[in-house]
This record gives sequence, C-alpha cells and structure tokens, in this order.
Amino acid sequence: MAPSQSHSYAYKAGHIFCVLFSILSATTLLTLTTGQGPETQALCSAEMCMTATIYSNDPNTLEFSLWSKAQVGWLGIGFGGKATDMDGNDLAMCWPTTTGQGAILSQRFATSNDDPTEIPTAVEFQVLGAKSGVMASNSSFTCTFTRPLVTAKGTILPDAKELHVIYAVGKNIPTGEDPQTAKIQEHSSTGHGILAIQRKEGGGGNGNVTTTSGSGSPAQPTKTTAPDGDGSSKPSFAQAGYGGGFSRVFTAVAITAGFCLRWLL
Repeated sequence: MAPSQSHSYAYKAGHIFCVLFSILSATTLLTLTTGQGPETQALCSAEMCMTATIYSNDPNTLEFSLWSKAQVGWLGIGFGGKATDMDGNDLAMCWPTTTGQGAILSQRFATSNDDPTEIPTAVEFQVLGAKSGVMASNSSFTCTFTRPLVTAKGTILPDAKELHVIYAVGKNIPTGEDPQTAKIQEHSSTGHGILAIQRKEGGGGNGNVTTTSGSGSPAQPTKTTAPDGDGSSKPSFAQAGYGGGFSRVFTAVAITAGFCLRWLL
C-alpha cells in the first residue's frame, strides 16, 4: 500500500475517533454537571441538592440526604401535599449542631403557606448522625435522615419511583432548645421538583441514629466529606457530579482534545 494511502486511512481513523470521543465526552460532562447520573439521581438547585433512597434491608423506610453547596442556616424538604407550595406537605427542617457534628431535625406540617405547624408529639423522622454534619473545607452542611413510608401525616407507596418535593434554604440557624418548637426564620430561597427514589442493596443506616435534638455521638467525630448513599464517603458533592468525578473526566477530555488537534493539524 502506498504511503499516501496509509496516511489517508490513519487520518480518517483519527478523525472518526476524535468525533466519537467528543460526543461521548459531551454526554458524560452533561450527566455530571446536571447531577442526574444513573448512580446518583440527585435533585439540585443553585444552593442545595437532595437524594431519596430505599435499601433492600429496610424496604419500609426512606432515607433522605440534603446537602448545601455553601454555609447555610437550615435546609428543608417537604412532600405529600401540593407539588409547588407548602400547603399539605410533611416537612423536615435540618440545621447544624453547635459542634458541627450530626444535625438537628424538626418535623413539621404545613396547612397553608404560612408558618408550618409544630408537631410536639412523637417525631417519626430520625437523623443519621454519621452521615450528617458541617464540612471543614467549605462549611457546607449535610443532613441525612430516615422516615417510615407510612406516617401519621402521609404515606409513600412501597413501589413509588419518584416524589414531588418542595425544598427551601434559610440563612439563619433556628433558635430554641426543643427542635419541635424552635423558632425558624423564613427561608431565603425555595423551589420544587421531582425527586427520583433510588433503590439499593443492603442497609443505609449507620448503626448510630441520633435523637431529633442532635444529641448522641456521631460515628465519625469530624465531618470532612459529604455522604454517599451506601454508607461510604466521596469528595464534597460527588453525588451531584461535583468534585473528583467531574475533574477527572474534564482532564481526560482536555488531554484527548489536545491529541486530536495535534493529530488533525
């Protein structure tokens, strides 16, 4: 085969490779930056992200994880009522403890868009202390908690694939010794969306559930990473496509793009 023909075939092969890789890279980066990858299925806003998971070892319990992208006063999520506002929603509102370890949770109920109703009786939501806390690196806050599928205020069907949720972020930490009656200042931002319910094998609990007042010793004394759904840890916001996964893919794309330019030029 003549050298010119070999060069032509090699050029075409290189061109096809670069085009295919560019398409794959664009798809991967889009998946990572939207936080909707098949492993994570996180719902994100500009200020926070959230996931919902049911584990095979405890099919009657739903685990929620909320995390902020910067320092906040409190995070909240609601479900079971109207899809776009507070009315009729079962609410969970979380904020950091004074030590930054674990989280404090208050369960409330909304009958309108006014202040949520306090629930002084038995609280059915439980904080997972080892999966909650303030990150040392950027002061972002993570709150992971569980709730039964069936509660006094609402029921989530066992085969449900998604939830219509509302969510909110507050700038100031609530005040008061009792989480159920603590004064919670109005949110600074709100939103709503559809949160996918993930299903995973095993159990999600960390074996050390704190009370709703945030007492008890978290299994991890210092919270330095955001929690992953299977009980392990990943770099901050890895669930939503931030951090390590994104940077590695971006680096690979940049290197290959440089190779393609050198090859084609």
